[in-house]
Amino acid sequence: MVLATPIGLQIEPESFDFGWCPENAQVSAQFKLKNVTSEIIPVTEVRPSCGCTAADFTPADLSSSDVMEVGLTFNTRGYNGRPFNKQSEIKTTTSNEVYLVWLKGHVSNSTAAIYPEGTGVAEFLPGATEDQQSLTLRNKGTKDVTLKVVQEPAKWVKYKLSEKSIPAGQAVTLKVSVKPPYEETKVTSMTFEATEDPANKNRFTVAVRTGLSQDTPRKIKSPEQQN
Repeated sequence: MVLATPIGLQIEPESFDFGWCPENAQVSAQFKLKNVTSEIIPVTEVRPSCGCTAADFTPADLSSSDVMEVGLTFNTRGYNGRPFNKQSEIKTTTSNEVYLVWLKGHVSNSTAAIYPEGTGVAEFLPGATEDQQSLTLRNKGTKDVTLKVVQEPAKWVKYKLSEKSIPAGQAVTLKVSVKPPYEETKVTSMTFEATEDPANKNRFTVAVRTGLSQDTPRKIKSPEQQN
C-alpha cells in the first residue's frame, strides 16, 4: 500500500520549487529525512519517476531522531518553456511505506518577473583560465525585491551578489567562482527567492557546471504524440 504521508520519516521539504530554471542544465535540491519514531528505520531506496531525475543517496539505517540527506538532480534538457513536477519515491522496510518527494519549476519561463539574463548557466570549460563569471539578475517587475538563497550550491562553488535587493526594472550582478582545472564534469545549482512582500515571492535557479557542455537537447513528445 502506498501512502502519500506515512508516519515514520519527517521530510523537509516534501516538495522543492526551483521557480525559473535554465534550459539544457542540471538543477539540484537536498531533502532532509528524520526518523521521528523510537524504532530504527532502514531507508533502502530512492526511485525517481523518470530518467531525467537522478538521486544522490546511500542506503542507511536511521535510529530515532537521526537525520540524513537525499540529493535529487533534474535535467532540464528538452523542457524549454515548460513546467515540470517530478516525483521520487523514498522507500523503507517498515510497513511497506513509500514516501514521496517532488521537484517542480518552469524551464525558461517567459512570464517570470525575476530571472537571470542569458542562459542562466555559469559554465567553466576545460582549459579556461578565468575562475569567475558574472551573471545579470533582472527584475522586470514593478516592485523592489529582496533576494535570499534557499538552496545553496555545492561547496566547490563560491558566489557573491553585488546587492541583496533589486529595484523594480533594474538588475544586480551575481559573481560565480570555481577554482580550475575544469576538465572534470561537475554540476550544481543555487536557487534564489525574490520577495516583494510576505504574500508575493518568486524563485529562480542558476546552474553551474564544469567540463564539457551537455549533448544536443532531447525532444519531448507532446501529450498528443504520447497517446
